[in-house]
Amino acid sequence: MGYMATEFAPEIQINFGTMILDFILKALNHPMMKVQYKAVLCIINFEQGLIENKEVTVVEPYLEGIMSHLARIF
Repeated sequence: MGYMATEFAPEIQINFGTMILDFILKALNHPMMKVQYKAVLCIINFEQGLIENKEVTVVEPYLEGIMSHLARIF
């Protein structure tokens, strides 16, 4: 997922951002720490493509949920 987010940015984030971010948020709640860690890496790749193309509004509705999960993990 991380590779695709980087390779196809910003189209994949704009067109499938809701589906991807919902999946990532579910992975952040997974009981295995390794899955949570991989979800954090996905967020990094997902957001990087948006920042490079100045399309950061895609992730704004999810920021509170992401930060809440990250605070719990770390």
